[in-house]
Amino acid sequence: MLPVREVFAPSAFSPNNDGVNDIFYLQGKGDAKVIYLRIFDRWGNQVFQIQNGRLNDQSQGWNGIVNEKIVPSQSFIYIAEIEFLDGTRKRLSGEISLIK
Repeated sequence: MLPVREVFAPSAFSPNNDGVNDIFYLQGKGDAKVIYLRIFDRWGNQVFQIQNGRLNDQSQGWNGIVNEKIVPSQSFIYIAEIEFLDGTRKRLSGEISLIK
């Protein structure tokens, strides 16, 4: 049986405390370690980082807050590295939109 290595990163989230898509976090099937997840603004400033997290763990995602304020609607870039239970690693990157 082949190991499951599916990872999903939403393309948008809306941190407005309505309980729907308020947090950007990596999701997928199976269990995997998030070696790191880093998010950058359009000027290349890192606005969020998590290390040694878990896939599907909302508590380790980004809530859109930078310097104690929710940032306005805009696009960001994320990069991440995932390690699956069999030791295989996968790198991800892409763009996410914060929508207010």
